[in-house]
Amino acid sequence: MPTPLSRTFLFTVLTLSLALLLGTGCATHRDIQQGRAALHADQPLLARAHLQRALERSPHRANDPDFVRDLRQARRDAAVVEGQTALRRQDTDRAIERFTAALQHHPGWGPAAAGLNDAHAAAADALYEQASHAADRGDLDAARDALDAALSHRNDHAAAQASLQSLDRATADAPAAFRHALQQADAGAWDDALASLDACVAAHTKSSNTSPTPSSPTCNTGSPGRSTTSTACPTARARCVRSSPAWRTTTPGAIT
Repeated sequence: MPTPLSRTFLFTVLTLSLALLLGTGCATHRDIQQGRAALHADQPLLARAHLQRALERSPHRANDPDFVRDLRQARRDAAVVEGQTALRRQDTDRAIERFTAALQHHPGWGPAAAGLNDAHAAAADALYEQASHAADRGDLDAARDALDAALSHRNDHAAAQASLQSLDRATADAPAAFRHALQQADAGAWDDALASLDACVAAHTKSSNTSPTPSSPTCNTGSPGRSTTSTACPTARARCVRSSPAWRTTTPGAIT
């Protein structure tokens, strides 16, 4: 038979449990009301915060169609706002991720689809600029990678398409010594690669002192959107020298 003390303890526990339940219910209701008010006031970030907190407090709300509709709308609109903010900051990766998230909540929704298209276009433009800078310094591999990445965002990017075709022609027109040197360097035959690159540099220097013709054996690679004689041969030679085991073991302070 319960003693007076045990009855008092049980009553206290039940009272606290009831108060906790009532408090949680009131807080959940308050969050839902505030979330819907923020949604109607076009404040999706605030609406999402309130409605998600209500769901965390009362998971059974996931079975309420009206609540689920409002939460989905808040998440969709908040993702678009975050995407637009990221795009203004030129954070195209973040913008693409946020606009994609919005479309997951509402497939085909106009503002999210338009934002995603703008983000891909901005990413393609930025990568095209990277490709141009890489080609200007003679790093054609980096230029090609950047152009491929740009076209993965916008396969109709006309400037990137033209530049990639230009690089393909440049590779085909590169002097045999240069192409052979790259193969030798990949195989670790540094002395042979240096000899081939010396021949390429000599041809490049000779052609620079004459009027170049289409048949001149220059390292005429051409950077995206430009028609110039690049420094690919001298750059490749310097890189090959730095990679040579002999250079690393005989040059003080050499960075390996």
